[in-house]
Amino acid sequence: AGRLWWVLLVPAGIAVAALVTAFPLERLYRGAVFLICMGGFSAASAALVMWDPKRQRLTSRFGLAAAFGAKAVTAAVTFVALVLPDSVQMTPAAAFLVLILSQFAIAMFVLILVQERAEQRLIALTETDSLTGIRNRHWMMDRLPREAPVGSAYVIIDIDHFKQVNDRLGHLAGDEVLTSVAQAMTRHLGRNAILARMGGEEFGLYLPAATEADAVQAAEQLRLAIASLSIAHEGSPIAVTLSAGVAVAPKAMSFTQLIGRADEALYAAKRGGRNRVVLARFESITHAMILPELDVAMAAKPA
Repeated sequence: AGRLWWVLLVPAGIAVAALVTAFPLERLYRGAVFLICMGGFSAASAALVMWDPKRQRLTSRFGLAAAFGAKAVTAAVTFVALVLPDSVQMTPAAAFLVLILSQFAIAMFVLILVQERAEQRLIALTETDSLTGIRNRHWMMDRLPREAPVGSAYVIIDIDHFKQVNDRLGHLAGDEVLTSVAQAMTRHLGRNAILARMGGEEFGLYLPAATEADAVQAAEQLRLAIASLSIAHEGSPIAVTLSAGVAVAPKAMSFTQLIGRADEALYAAKRGGRNRVVLARFESITHAMILPELDVAMAAKPA
């Protein structure tokens, strides 16, 4: 993608050297330069294929790298046979056979690699929220177990007065709030926590193993992080808070039940004044903590 344009300097340099020295007229020099270039570029291609900055799990890259490696080794052996014919026995026919087979393998694995990348890109599009960049509802629901294990927790997080942001400042401001909130929560996630945007201004947080205190603390940490956010749209600051409902499975139960109790806890947080975390007791809904009186209305103060 433009990063390796400097590689074109190699053939350009060889062309200039050929014009100046006329080395292609000599069979030995012509063959040696060809084999050096082929082996070098094949080895570099194998290394580039294995170097994976995106950490994509593409099994075809190993076959492609092996094909490039076989081509590089063949070029090296043929070069030695050309320069030192008494040390290595490599007939042109044998070298050509290995090279043509390697080339067919390279073409095949390139096609497979392109297909695998396209499939991964398509999967990422279906599992990622296009606005915030975090996982979406489809991804979350696909990974939640059907039965919530004992000690697993689910947290429903909702941005307070989000509709007022859209109504007062427009949907672009709302998009900015959603993106900022999602990024901030991602930065403050604990180990093994799974976060996704479930739709609108609602987010879901799954903790595979957590006590009630742990789950409340995780939700409270996110609440504090969002409350301290500094968001501005076209010079107008936007104060953002969130409410969260926490449910921890006291026994094995369906995940639908666990989500339902978390939803009840969220509504209790909304009724209690917002900007708070509420823990669902399976006997009753109780506040997880008492917060001081806060003005939690969304503010859009002029700069």
